[in-house]
Amino acid sequence: MINTSVDEKTFQLLGSAKKLREITLEGDTITDHCLHSLGNLTDLASIYLESTPLVTASGLKFLPALPQLWELYLKDLNLDDSVTEILEKCGGLKTLVLESCDITDVGVERLSRLEKLDCLSLDGTLVSGEFLANSGFENLRHLSLNSCPIERANLVSNLNRLSELDTLGLSYTPVGDDWLQSIAELPKLYDLRLEGTNISDTGVSFLHGHPRLTLLYLRETSVSEDAISKLKESSKCELYVYTN
Repeated sequence: MINTSVDEKTFQLLGSAKKLREITLEGDTITDHCLHSLGNLTDLASIYLESTPLVTASGLKFLPALPQLWELYLKDLNLDDSVTEILEKCGGLKTLVLESCDITDVGVERLSRLEKLDCLSLDGTLVSGEFLANSGFENLRHLSLNSCPIERANLVSNLNRLSELDTLGLSYTPVGDDWLQSIAELPKLYDLRLEGTNISDTGVSFLHGHPRLTLLYLRETSVSEDAISKLKESSKCELYVYTN
């Protein structure tokens, strides 16, 4: 239900749809109280909740009661670190998107208890990357930190822990050339997003000969066409580079 006027009665009806597997909710009429009835939907596997400013962590307390839940999208909600006290109890989560919320490293560290988690997106949150020092994130395959205040020391010193990572999003972050040497050492890296960063030809040279890199996003950077040509020539697989 997107941009639809809903009330408590509507959600009571939803709560009776026992076989419902996926639900998408968006709009400024959805409240914490409305969501409580979703705890009855024990077959729910995927929840998409976006741009619902009246929803807080209190409205999500039903989530751990959903045994089949493996995919959760929470975007542009009024959430802070307290929500991770709920999410850490959702042991079946494999994909978690927490975007444009007031989440910090302190909250994200709690998510290291999610043993099945392999896709984590924190775009537009307040994380600096300090949470990566926790060994619980070593099995991540997808990590997105676009538009986050990432600190070089936190990322560079912990990337060697993320040997399974195949997708890394760092667009519109402080990433510079001297970060790329560590990023290039990720053996399974397939998709790298560096749009709007301070990357130049010097940084891109660290990616020469990478064994798996296939998708590279360099829009709004100063990387030259010559450097991109040389990078493609050195690539061990077909490389697609997206520029301005």
